[in-house]
Amino acid sequence: MIDLEHDHGVAVVRMHENPCGSMVPETLDRITAALGYIGGSYAVVLTGGHDVFARGFAGAADRLERAVLTIANHPSPVVAAIGGDALGAGYALAAAADLRVMAQGRLGLGAAAHVPPAVEAVLRRHAGPVWRTVRSGERTFTPEAALVAGLVETCCSPTDLLHVAVERAARLAGGAKQFC
Repeated sequence: MIDLEHDHGVAVVRMHENPCGSMVPETLDRITAALGYIGGSYAVVLTGGHDVFARGFAGAADRLERAVLTIANHPSPVVAAIGGDALGAGYALAAAADLRVMAQGRLGLGAAAHVPPAVEAVLRRHAGPVWRTVRSGERTFTPEAALVAGLVETCCSPTDLLHVAVERAARLAGGAKQFC
């Protein structure tokens, strides 16, 4: 469900989908617990598997709300490293991060969905002028389109994704890390 690693002074939280291809509620609980465990000690990179960040709605609005608010209110910077589809709950988790780096996949709700009011507030703040498009689910965004729309701050190649995300997280945290 998740792995917790350490890279150049940054905590890396890697999500894994279930065999059916969508996020399960326990993953949201584990993300919340991992960020609580990390506390303000380290900047965080939140990422997924090789071809997906996270997708689908876990069906547990309270757990999604807790995870999104934990990311949004984390005392250290959180960077979402999006290496594949970030749809539904995956988009909500990425939107809650302080910065998003995207390599491939699609970003968005993917379908008009009911989300808790606190999550909708995070999504609305993140999407800004493209909120209506995102909310309706009429469109998902490729990395380049997400960059133009202001939904991600950086695009890079899939092979550079984790390196770029870790570097950005360390910079946001104010660390003078050496990357090679």
